[in-house]
Amino acid sequence: MDADGTNPRQVTRGATDAIEEGWYPDGKRLAYTEQRKRTLGRSYALRSLDLATGETRPLLPDFDGSTALPDFSPVGPVLAFTGKRTMGWDAFRADLATGEIRPLTEGGKACRPRFSPDGVKIAFVSSSADGKGDIWLMNPDGGRKERLTDRPETFDYFPAWSPDGKWIVFASGTKHYPTEGIWELALVKPGTKLVVPLFRSGARDVFPDWR
Repeated sequence: MDADGTNPRQVTRGATDAIEEGWYPDGKRLAYTEQRKRTLGRSYALRSLDLATGETRPLLPDFDGSTALPDFSPVGPVLAFTGKRTMGWDAFRADLATGEIRPLTEGGKACRPRFSPDGVKIAFVSSSADGKGDIWLMNPDGGRKERLTDRPETFDYFPAWSPDGKWIVFASGTKHYPTEGIWELALVKPGTKLVVPLFRSGARDVFPDWR
């Protein structure tokens, strides 16, 4: 749809659910998560969609496990995503030029990697500190991990960068799932770790995006 909400149009079709989209840097394609229902649970795989032709193809078909939540680097052919090979989800990096895929986190307690506007940092979610979820930072190679939010009473999820890279907006909830409890939007400043409430509607405000 247009940025003001007008002219919506359907771009994916089929029996599977298409969710959690991410723009290619050229603006001509989308990556998205394909969710399939199974006898036990669901499976997840990334697909690429050409907006001009409507053609779709598998993205990262050689990954041994589930893939979801795509995000592209603004400075190179690199994709960050959430992946699961055994138990639990982790953040991964795929070099689309070479085909190399490497984990950025370990332990099955991280998800939702998001590149900064200059591609120098990745914001992500990890529950390794308090078992709930906090916003963290790391380098694009997985080094120099730094916890930004220290709020053991809430679940801090869904980070998105401001266009100038000086703030990260995130959703903070009282329950683990965004369909439950109260969720409010807040800002955190990476340099100082200052957390500022953005607004509190008393509802469930999740999945922020900043452009």
